[in-house]
Amino acid sequence: MTDTDKINEAIQSQTDWTYPWKFLENVLAYPGLGPFERNFTQAIWTEAFNDKYWRSTELSECIEQIEAGLARKYPWLSAQSCKNLARAASYERK
Repeated sequence: MTDTDKINEAIQSQTDWTYPWKFLENVLAYPGLGPFERNFTQAIWTEAFNDKYWRSTELSECIEQIEAGLARKYPWLSAQSCKNLARAASYERK
């Protein structure tokens, strides 16, 4: 399994949205992620908070911008990973 596969797997494994503020913590604690994958995941998470995605007053538009922006910058991220990251970021940003 490649590093990018591991990152996608960790992000997609987060399906319980009861505690969305624990999303990143849970992803980073995913078994099988090494220091490189954790650091890379942290960088992707930081990108989701880039101001360029948060210009709209409509949260749904911001989420769409995050998903599209992450897919452009990290084309190996799955659509579900982009959705999960955008959703978790929207909870944090509220």
